[in-house]
Amino acid sequence: MMRDARGVTLIEVTLAVALVAVLLGLSLPALTARGEAVEVLGAARYLAGEVARARAIAVRRGTAVGLRFVPEDDGFRVQAHADGNGNGVRQTDIARGIDEPVDASFRLSERFPGVRVARNVAVPSIGSQVAGAADARAVRLGAGGTLTMSPLGTATGGTIYLLGRSGRQAAVRVLAATGRVRVMTFDAGAGEWRSR
Repeated sequence: MMRDARGVTLIEVTLAVALVAVLLGLSLPALTARGEAVEVLGAARYLAGEVARARAIAVRRGTAVGLRFVPEDDGFRVQAHADGNGNGVRQTDIARGIDEPVDASFRLSERFPGVRVARNVAVPSIGSQVAGAADARAVRLGAGGTLTMSPLGTATGGTIYLLGRSGRQAAVRVLAATGRVRVMTFDAGAGEWRSR
């Protein structure tokens, strides 16, 4: 009579481990790409929230509030300032301490590692069909890199581009007449920008 053999052989264990390693190796790039897409979109939504917050502060206080994008090494520092003398948020008034900060400044990359305010020149800008370095600006706002929200809820308008580690691109668009914010991502497969 034969008895049931219990247990597994070393060859069976080795094959099972090899199969799991191959499956992980195949799925890891897809998981990493999906994770980056979620992180870039999350950063864009966070920045859109900061724009909406600045707009709400401007309406509540009855004074202009500017979200200022200051270039630094490999990115931008962002800070909201309130108009202190009724002539709008200006660089000279910020330097003199007249237009005071509303809160602490931040870098987007501090909150979303691997995501920064930058532009992938291989991706066409919103409204364009052609990629290229003709206008590689990551912050496309009025003069001085400040997005100003008025007490009436309007804004200067413009676009802020966000870039992930592997070149995934998102953008936050602010409409001047209404101060409304749209988050967009670039779909590389379709070759177009899409609202999110």
